[in-house]
Amino acid sequence: MAKDYYKILGVSRNATKEEIKKAYKKLAKLYHPDLHKGDKEKEEKFKEINEAYRVLSDDKLRANYDRFGTAENFGTGFQAGNFGFDFRDFGFDFDIDNIFEDFFGFPGFKHKTRSRRKRRGEDLYYDIEITLEEAAMGTTKNLKIEMHEKCQHCNGTGAEELKDCPHCGGTGYIQKTRRTPFGIFSTTTTCQYCNGTGKIIAKKCPYCNGRGYIKKQRTVEVKIPAGIEDKTSLRIRGAGNLADTPGDLYVVVHIKEHPLFKRVGNNLYYNTKISFPEAALGTRIEVPTITSKKAELRIPAGTQPGTVFKLRKLGIKDMRTGQLGDLFVKVEVDIPKKLTRKQRELIKKLQDTMKK
Repeated sequence: MAKDYYKILGVSRNATKEEIKKAYKKLAKLYHPDLHKGDKEKEEKFKEINEAYRVLSDDKLRANYDRFGTAENFGTGFQAGNFGFDFRDFGFDFDIDNIFEDFFGFPGFKHKTRSRRKRRGEDLYYDIEITLEEAAMGTTKNLKIEMHEKCQHCNGTGAEELKDCPHCGGTGYIQKTRRTPFGIFSTTTTCQYCNGTGKIIAKKCPYCNGRGYIKKQRTVEVKIPAGIEDKTSLRIRGAGNLADTPGDLYVVVHIKEHPLFKRVGNNLYYNTKISFPEAALGTRIEVPTITSKKAELRIPAGTQPGTVFKLRKLGIKDMRTGQLGDLFVKVEVDIPKKLTRKQRELIKKLQDTMKK
């Protein structure tokens, strides 16, 4: 039975777009599936509301609907000549060229055998491991990868010799005639046996054994930008398997743990130890950096264990902004486990003076 979309939305036939939209929103909230999980009746009602709104909110579809009356799924199909019917509702595919010919008595656009669809090569995925220094400064790696390359002998067809497809007669299409309520329609579909090329393999290519590709090892240069983060995926366009068009190569970068530094974002953290006298009296120490150069850090007198000092812009460069992170140095005081007699005497004297 035909549907009355105006009745479904609860609006008059001369309702404005704003009134239709308002009615739709109200009903959509009321019947939304998330509010009625498992309720098939509410789910169907929600679909019906959406269908009505899709037609009535579109000026062309609404005009056709008002002109030709209600109809199931109206406006989703063939629009030529303002017929307004969706021929797909009758369970068959159709060829618009043949419909023009059957309805109007003149031929439509004639199909030609399609050329073979261009194939895209598969993407490749590789993992590589680099040091923290390489991540900080940037580097270049050469990867030896095994990939598929289009067979040049058969141009990727896999065939030494081709012949016309016996199922479509070399046209690439199969025609069927069906009787419908509107008359007899001739439908055209792509031949599934030759994928619309009109050709099939008569004799396999001896170089690729009919696969259309050969295996080959190739060296790919991968440029790793400075500041790259762990598990970042780099995409090298066109470096994947080759076919008519090449796929891409995805390289996932893993960064090894460093014996001295711990990375957090673009900042580096380093732990060092100083002696008790150095902590008490103050000193200057050398601190390693990620660039292998030494940096000097001044330890002020009275520095407490666990104090953290910041050395600006001695961290890692941000891969996107280029800004440098910082180097944080945590100072621990090394307390000796064993003391000589002289050391004990000196520390005891120090202790006595501190009591006074």
